[in-house]
Amino acid sequence: MKITSATALTAALAVSAPAVTAEEIAPEAAKEHSAVDVRFGVSPFLGVLSVEYQKGHYGFGLGLPGHAAVSYYRRPGEDSAFYSASLAYVNFHNTDDYEDGFYYTDNKMRGLSVGGGYRWLWSSGWNVAASAALSYSKNTYSNDSYYSYSYMKKQTLQLALGVAVGYAF
Repeated sequence: MKITSATALTAALAVSAPAVTAEEIAPEAAKEHSAVDVRFGVSPFLGVLSVEYQKGHYGFGLGLPGHAAVSYYRRPGEDSAFYSASLAYVNFHNTDDYEDGFYYTDNKMRGLSVGGGYRWLWSSGWNVAASAALSYSKNTYSNDSYYSYSYMKKQTLQLALGVAVGYAF
């Protein structure tokens, strides 16, 4: 086998200069990605109306009624699967409703949700997120009338599904 100077130069470059792939460049772009996303819809993580700040792979959101969540996006700034965990703390007053035959006027709900989903993100900023979570909630129903005070506690574990539409800028 005859070695020419072009062959030796190619071999030297291959050894001294490592190849840079798209996968190696992508983490740098992910670190720089940031957005604020306003969403409306049903979400087991952020309630009905929410705002999420995303920096790199991580998102931090607040939602109504009474939700706070942390999310991890596999591919920031693109269509991406995500994983999320959230806490909820909601007080409903003057509801005048029934639960399991118990009349109540107030409902205090505490909850925890863990799960994930998929977010489709268009270049315009519009996005749609579908999600599923295992949600645990603890409710305290109470009736504080002039004559007496009574309450009932209930714990629930359920699969919660959601779809929300948003705009990221």
